[in-house]
Amino acid sequence: MRPEGDVTVFNTLEGDRFRLGLERPDARPLAFLDGHTAVIDGTRVFRVVHVADWTVPEGLHGMPVWVGALEDHGKKVGLTDRNTRAFYVFDDAATDLLRRDLGKVVLVEGYIEGPHQVHVVYYRLLAD
Repeated sequence: MRPEGDVTVFNTLEGDRFRLGLERPDARPLAFLDGHTAVIDGTRVFRVVHVADWTVPEGLHGMPVWVGALEDHGKKVGLTDRNTRAFYVFDDAATDLLRRDLGKVVLVEGYIEGPHQVHVVYYRLLAD
């Protein structure tokens, strides 16, 4: 994914280049991935792919990723991961850092510390 002006383009593994149709609200975070690999489902019309669904298989640093809107759960901040549809909470340091962006979609890289608990190593907001 790469933003180019007002549009977002992506390159396939085969070397083809397409513009993304991000009409659906849940597709708009794709415009902020910039360099991440994504699996995109949608309808192709000429050189535009109108996104119906998407996932991110791994992060820029080769670690597992979780993507979703940040939610406040008392002492912890977490998200419902769009890849697995499961809810995860973050470590204390990440909770303190991410609490200011509640409601925004974020991509988090890290590792599992316990049951549905992620230690965040890297994050990227997928919003303005």
